[in-house]
This record gives sequence, structure tokens and C-alpha cells, in this order.
Amino acid sequence: MCLSLLLLFYLVTLLWIGNFTSETGYVVYCPCMGRFGNQMEHFLGVLAFAKALNRTLVLPPFVEYYPGKKQAIMVDFDKYFLVEPLRNFHKMIVMRDFIEEIAPNIWPLDKRKAFCWQPRQSIFDTSKSSGCHAKEGNPFGPFWDYSNVTFIGDVYYASNFPEAHFISSASVRKKWNEKFPADRYPVLSFISAPVAFPALMDHHHLQRHLHWSRAIVIEANKYVTESLERPFIGIHLRNDADWVSFTILDPVSYFKIIYMTQEIMQNSIEFKGIFS
Repeated sequence: MCLSLLLLFYLVTLLWIGNFTSETGYVVYCPCMGRFGNQMEHFLGVLAFAKALNRTLVLPPFVEYYPGKKQAIMVDFDKYFLVEPLRNFHKMIVMRDFIEEIAPNIWPLDKRKAFCWQPRQSIFDTSKSSGCHAKEGNPFGPFWDYSNVTFIGDVYYASNFPEAHFISSASVRKKWNEKFPADRYPVLSFISAPVAFPALMDHHHLQRHLHWSRAIVIEANKYVTESLERPFIGIHLRNDADWVSFTILDPVSYFKIIYMTQEIMQNSIEFKGIFS
């Protein structure tokens, strides 16, 4: 009797995993550009990307850099943010849980391919063939090694698909699902975020789903209580070389750097004629 129940539970679990994956699939990506601020810009875009394709988003660890450390350090997503509020918006799973519980069933070692925009030459060994080179350099290698992920091949997702990043378009979403259906590609594993940078203004509202973890809230409140006199104002100030570089620019050059990206201009008509 006990054995029969265990067998039934096992079969139901397999069916659940199979149905869930074949219908939706997953999005995995390396937040490998910049530090926390840039990584969060990309996160908002990927959040919209996964939602648009109706794929479960695998929440990656954050990439951090510390003095004296040769390689980047990974910090699990849920150390900084609560996962449940994000699940109110879309399907989510933390990367360590995905690797341990889901990947062995739907993403076998001999099927793991890296997705990149287009092939490029290796920056360390020019004799190598062009490709994604997904684990080349820091933080790329340490990021994937943290989750014991190795790729056996590459997929150049923008081949004949230059509009791939314009996920708000219904025709683009349709093309993604036609080129990479979940039954053949249960996991889309990108070596970098497949979205615009900085985040599109249409995606800024998604930050409301980000809630700091209890540990971070406690630490922040402790710092405010012990170190700051109220009232106070918090600002984001670029220090060191960043600050020096920006202060030597004339005002027009400064605003061009800030606002003249394609992503900002296509969403901010108030700046449309500022430099004409």
C-alpha cells in the first residue's frame, strides 16, 4: 500500500513537471553588466520579457565585487528581496531551487545551450571559433559556475530576428514562441539580459513588486536609527572616478549622455527637441 502511494506520488510529480514545462518554459539569464544599479535596470526588463513570453523567470543571484577578490561573488536573490510579492505579478523561482529541483528533469546536461545575440570572437584566445563564449571572463565564468552550469553549444537568437528585444510587439512575441517553443527549448539561458538598457520607462512601474527582505529592512532601520538625524534626504551620488568624469563635462554633453539613448528617446517625448 505504502509503495503504491509513493509510486502514484512520483508519477503525479513527473506529470506536473512535464505539463508545466511544456506549457511555459523558463528564462535564465546572467545579470553580468555593472553593479547593483545596472543589474536592477536589466531585471525590470527581463521581468517584462518573461511575462510577455509567459515563461517562469529564474531569479539569478546578484553579482558583487569586493576589494581583494579576483572574482565576482554571487549573492542569492532572496537575500535582498522577497520572492512572494514578485509571484503576485508572474511565475518566479530562485535559481538555486531551479537548479536543484527543476533542471535535472527538464534541462539535462547534454541539452544546455547558451543564448546570445550573435557570435563573437574570444577575447582571450583568438584561435577559438566565434561563439557565445558564455563562461569567458569575470563575472561570466563565476556566475555560471556558482550554479554548476556548463553549456554544450550556442544559440544565436537574433539570427534573422533583429527585432528580438522589442518584446512589447505582439508579432515579436509570436516569433519568439515560434522560433523557440517551450517543448523544444524548455529553458532560454541568456549570457546577458535580452533586453534594452537602461530599462524602458514602460517597465519602471514593475519595481513596485520588489520588496526588500526582512534582513535588509532590519539592517536599514538599524542604520537610520543609529547613524542619521531626522529629517534627512537620501540621494544617489556617483562617487570616485564616475563623479570626476561627469563633473568635467559641460551641461549639454552631460544631458546628451543621460538622455540620448534610443531607449530613453523612444519613451520620453519631452526631451525630443532639447538638442535640436
